[in-house]
Amino acid sequence: RYIKGKKQVKYDIELIDTICNHFETSKKECIEYIELMSKEQLKSLLELFGKNKKEIKKLLKGKK
Repeated sequence: RYIKGKKQVKYDIELIDTICNHFETSKKECIEYIELMSKEQLKSLLELFGKNKKEIKKLLKGKK
């Protein structure tokens, strides 16, 4: 028997897509980047893409 992996997405899809567009990498690498980046770094990156404060708050909901 094998243990199945979790298919639950930890972060918002739009956040992952935005990071992928910025760094031009795969989604798997983008998730690793999100885990390594601080919340403030993600906020400044999302502001560069024209997101307002309400959208940023929604996208960073899962980030601690």
